[in-house]
Amino acid sequence: MQYRDLDFEYATDLVKRQETLQIDAQEVIHELEIVTRLGDVGQVFQIGSLVSGLMVWRDIDFSIVCRDATPTEIFEAMAPIVGDRRVLNVHYENETGDRSPSGRLEDDRLYFVVRYRPPDGSIWKIDFSFWFSETGRTEIMHPHQLRDQLTEETRLAILWLKDIWQRSPTYPEKVGGPDIYEAVLKYGVRSPQHLRAHLQQRGLPVD
Repeated sequence: MQYRDLDFEYATDLVKRQETLQIDAQEVIHELEIVTRLGDVGQVFQIGSLVSGLMVWRDIDFSIVCRDATPTEIFEAMAPIVGDRRVLNVHYENETGDRSPSGRLEDDRLYFVVRYRPPDGSIWKIDFSFWFSETGRTEIMHPHQLRDQLTEETRLAILWLKDIWQRSPTYPEKVGGPDIYEAVLKYGVRSPQHLRAHLQQRGLPVD
């Protein structure tokens, strides 16, 4: 592995930080009673880096499959969460019908982004996707499958590259975690230089 720019202290910090973020994320989930409150409208799944064990920043993702719930019921379930005094702001999008980016019925969802500041003063971004279909919900299973593929080497490579790229204005909209996972696991990318070359070959931004 090309670790010329990754010293032992930094590598150790990446692993410890990931472990700390995992613990802190579970505390946030407990404080907001997310699973209990949203369980009334559907099946609640923790997804993303919280499941795969690849956290580099304070970001929590949930998918809620709620085929029989109405938008009103979803808003009622979210009300205690978004109304918490430690919530800083809330972004909401209705991506159903002609508002669905894909135009496919199975991709209809209500989407909330909540920014929450716990007592320690840190700020967490929490994403909630309420899906009206469970068809093809790859974001639910993919983190589990990803976690099972990781070796100590590939896990550290991904943490390293995500830690660098999450500071970029192109992350995660243009170059995100899935691009890095694919680069490391499928194409053998192991360094920032190698990733930049890989992204450039695919016509993606490198900074």
